Order: sequence, then structure tokens, then C-alpha cells
Amino acid sequence: MASKRMFSKSVIATEKFYDLPMSTKGLYFLLGMEADDYGFVSPNRVLRTYGGTDDEIKILIAKGFLIAFESGVVIITDWNKNNYLNKTRTKPTEYLEELNMLDIENDRYCLTDVKHMLDEPQNFVKPSENLCLTNAKPMLNQYSIDEISIEEDRVVVVEDSNKVKQEEKNNNDNNEKIGPAKYYEKYIGGLISGTMAIHFRDFKECGVEDDLICRAIDISIEAGVRNWNYARAIVDDCINKGILTLEQYNLHEANRRAKKNMTASNESTNVFSKMREKLKSGEISEQDIYKSWEK
Repeated sequence: MASKRMFSKSVIATEKFYDLPMSTKGLYFLLGMEADDYGFVSPNRVLRTYGGTDDEIKILIAKGFLIAFESGVVIITDWNKNNYLNKTRTKPTEYLEELNMLDIENDRYCLTDVKHMLDEPQNFVKPSENLCLTNAKPMLNQYSIDEISIEEDRVVVVEDSNKVKQEEKNNNDNNEKIGPAKYYEKYIGGLISGTMAIHFRDFKECGVEDDLICRAIDISIEAGVRNWNYARAIVDDCINKGILTLEQYNLHEANRRAKKNMTASNESTNVFSKMREKLKSGEISEQDIYKSWEK
């Protein structure tokens, strides 16, 4: 994890930040210093270490400087505005579940929150006052959100299933290769943001092969998580493991599966070996073994 942190004047030199109490301003800087390379931080740990109150955390959440999760962790909303980190030095976050709940809009984290009507599938849904509300909870449904178009007082949602997207991708496997940015737009949907463009550039500078980034996007689709942060975390993890090409990734996965199967096989062998020893020593009988299998 990087030992230096930055703070952008576009965040702290604003009326909203000026209006914060002095102690709350200081707490914001401390949270930024203690956050991981994605902007996640435990507020309780910071409060225990440096002091402060829960009310000050609540103020930062209410003002939109933090996004809170049920796990107790928070993320700094403007992390990507404040910090630019070289991908070769970025440590993967342990908060992958929370990361999968986030999108990036205008270099700011926000929760994915598109709420569908409960009675029946609709093409139109009512927008919340702010799609980046800190207390919003993403809702899962049978549809994948491909595109959102905001027009006056409505949000138009174009819905498509993962299966249709996967079939479309399979039908185009023989087509000319496209870059990861176009690949993302085609198979996940939506235009890439400026922050995503920076990520693609960073990956290229690190020597990451385009096919590996596309594979990470495929994995996110297969997992049902149509979210760039999920794919990005996979690529970051690969970089930290020295994996830069799709061939290296496939070899790593093959070795991982082989080790997993070997471990499972060894465990089964050990169980039967111990059972034979107990049977020979008279600790258990054949009837005991049959009973244990029936359970």
C-alpha cells in the first residue's frame, strides 16, 4: 500500500468542505491517510487511533464525502480525484464485496442503485433524487442493466439478460479483435468514463496484454457482476502476481486448479487411511463406518 496520499483542491477548496467543523475536516484527512489503495477505510479504527466521534463520521457521510457499507467500512467518495496511483504499486483491496457495489461517475465513487418496480418488469423506473446516495442499497434482479438514459423526469432502462450478451459474444468470437475499452462498451454496456480510460492507459504502461483485460471483463460477466471495478480488481491482482498476458493467466489458473484437486485428493486419502487404522486397532467396526456413510 502506498505511504503517501494526496488531496485535490477541487474537493477540499469548496464551500461544502469549508462549512465542515474543523475537527471533521481533520478527520477527513486522517481517513484519507489511513485508506487502502482503493479508498476503503475502517472509521472505527481511525477513531480509536486518533480520536473523534461517530457524529463526525455521520456528517461526512451526510455531506457525500464518504459512502458507508453495512460491514462498517467506508470509502472516500472522491478518492480518484484525490489520488493517482501507479498500478504496479497498487495493493488489491480486501473489500471486494463492497467494491462490486460501486460505480465511478465523474471520478467519484457512487453506489449502483437502479430500483425496479416490484409488480412486473417495466421499461421505465422512477429515479431517486441522487443516484449516488450514500445509504442506497443495490438490488439484484433477473435483468442486466445495459444502458441508462436520463430524460427530464424519467430514467429509461434498456434491459438485457446475461445469457443474451454471452450468446452475442460467442457469435462474434471470430470477428476482428477489439481493444478492452470497446470490448467493455460492447459486452457490458455504457460508455467508459475518464477514470476508466486512465485505468486502461495504466494497464498498457504496465505491459498488461489487452486479451487479459478482456478476459477479466468476461469473468465479471460470467459472475453476473456487470461492473468495471470487479474486472479492474482482477487485473490489479494479476499485476501483483506478475501475470501480464492471457497465456500466463491460463497457466496460473490451470496450476491453481491442479493444486486444489491434489489437496482434495490427499485429504480423501488421509481420511480413508485413518479409518483403516482405526478399523485394524478395533477403535471402530465396519458397522460404525456404514453408519457414518449413511449420515
